[in-house]
Amino acid sequence: MIKIKWGVLLIACLLLMVASQQLKADPFPENAKREGNNQSNLMEKTGRQDHREKKGDRLPGLKIGENAPDFTLPTLKGDRIRLKERKGQKIIINFWATWCPPCKEEIPVLQRFYEQNKGSVELLAVNMDPESNISQFARKYGISYPILLDQDSKVNETYKVAAIPTTYVIDENGVIIHKHIGNLQLQQMINWLK
Repeated sequence: MIKIKWGVLLIACLLLMVASQQLKADPFPENAKREGNNQSNLMEKTGRQDHREKKGDRLPGLKIGENAPDFTLPTLKGDRIRLKERKGQKIIINFWATWCPPCKEEIPVLQRFYEQNKGSVELLAVNMDPESNISQFARKYGISYPILLDQDSKVNETYKVAAIPTTYVIDENGVIIHKHIGNLQLQQMINWLK
């Protein structure tokens, strides 16, 4: 019995050592040269020096500097929105669900931001719940910004959403310039417009 306990302890220690070494290593060494080129290309396209959030580029999902994949989704109101048709304006895409506590917490922030910035940026909330649940939910929480229905989760998969809420900011050229996983703060969203 004692040998088994020591064996399990030894294996656990070895796994921890291996995991800690992997965390220390650069997880994207093959991208090191490309990142420099992407940065200068991004600067040429947008006229800004640095769109990268240090943490944002290592988060799961699409990378900052990539073109945002096009999609077409129905809205809660019955319209269809195609991302490509909105090129030329800044867009915030927020992936969420009604059962997600952090998503619920950020709804007042999203609503306030939407009301204050309607003309200067488009906010698209991509949801993967059944439509009937969302209608009731939107009324209960007073959501007036566009809710897109991704009921088969294809857009979530395309954007490699690993956790919700996940938010992408797309510039006027269709390039991802910011990415955030977790609750949003109003000031953070305002800063994205600068």
